Amino acid sequence: MPKEIKGFLHEFKDVMPSKLLKRLPPRGEGDHKIDVELGAKPPTTGPHKMAPPELEKPRRQLKVLLDAGVRYFVKLGLSLGYYQVRIVERDELKTTCVIRYGSYEFLVMPFGLTNAATTFCMLMNKIFHPYLDKFIVVYLDDIIVYSNTLEEHVEHLRKIFTLLR
Repeated sequence: MPKEIKGFLHEFKDVMPSKLLKRLPPRGEGDHKIDVELGAKPPTTGPHKMAPPELEKPRRQLKVLLDAGVRYFVKLGLSLGYYQVRIVERDELKTTCVIRYGSYEFLVMPFGLTNAATTFCMLMNKIFHPYLDKFIVVYLDDIIVYSNTLEEHVEHLRKIFTLLR
């Protein structure tokens, strides 16, 4: 691994904790909402899904980058990022799980919650909007950062990790 990347990773080690934090993330406009109409039957529609052309777009984009000779790529997996998105306070009750020891509500968005991936993807696209298609590709909980030179790559990573902070 190039020393420039090692130094960069050391500088931003707080962005990549080895364990989840023991405190709740702050509330924000990206909090997950659960819309339910009292007394209504559960909807028959399924979860939000991306159209097949949208699913194919990241693959085509990567092929174009590789064909263009882009040399540096980093994939950042943000699967723990789901746990950084709060459930809207009035919707916490809608996540209640009852077990023999009591009932519990989710305070943060769990990975398997219907439309959690959609909420997370919209949040990632909003956060990284200034850099989309310039040097990053966002797909669900993965970010691919790409660059032509090592110096450019370190600068791109610095911008992304600063946003993640």
